[in-house]
Amino acid sequence: MGATVLVDGRDTGVVTNGEIVVPAPAPDEVVLTFRKAGHRDETRRVKLPLAAGEPVSVTLEAVTSLVAVRTEPPGAAVTLDGERVAGVTPLDVALDPKVEHRIGVSLEGHASREVRLEAGAAAGALDVVLEKLAPAGIVTVASSYPLDVLWRGRLLARGEVSPRVSVPGGRQVLTLVSATLFLRADVTVQVPPGGEVSLAAPLTGKLNVRASPDNCQVFVDGTFVDYPPILERPVVAGRHSVAFRWPDGAKSEQAVEVKGGAPTFVVGRKE
Repeated sequence: MGATVLVDGRDTGVVTNGEIVVPAPAPDEVVLTFRKAGHRDETRRVKLPLAAGEPVSVTLEAVTSLVAVRTEPPGAAVTLDGERVAGVTPLDVALDPKVEHRIGVSLEGHASREVRLEAGAAAGALDVVLEKLAPAGIVTVASSYPLDVLWRGRLLARGEVSPRVSVPGGRQVLTLVSATLFLRADVTVQVPPGGEVSLAAPLTGKLNVRASPDNCQVFVDGTFVDYPPILERPVVAGRHSVAFRWPDGAKSEQAVEVKGGAPTFVVGRKE
């Protein structure tokens, strides 16, 4: 009931269950389109004339279904595919059952959660238990160079020297990132609730690269750096790969251990 009816793509102003009068001379057939908000269009090709009183019947398929999002504790904000949904839990969320969705829930003082609903998943209730977080503490990352700090995928500091970040108390894992120094490291720290703790970022060393012949590209950990010679290039201490690529397709690769505060020398040779 209540679907708009189009004839050959033109709106007739008629809704189901109504009658459509086709002006004379009537064509041999018409295309009827039934349209209703929240449903998929249905199209029927109808031969004319129809027998007296013969109806054209269709069933419109809903494009949305409702999932009841419930959290413990209640009152959490909800996002659907990254977009905020009005209201807080418990909350009915309309979604298209034919596509995959991401439902996120967040509540102050609790760890956020995200749930993926596969396409075709039956609608119903989604129950999510939110983990209570300990009071926040401060972590100071002592560093001599700018770096990013992430916690559970969230960016807490960008390009800061010795950044101070706030995270929930307890055992936490911070990710330290500096693309220019080829640093990406997960560091575990015990954060005192309401207190402060310091951790040291990795030291840096100096990478020196030469090659024979030297008409090659140099890559560190898969990232292009320059053509040799490369002198005193700051790199975070630790294990790295140094690769060489010559114009004729020849390649060479070495694993090197960069020492903090010390120079490291690498020579690439074409085989």
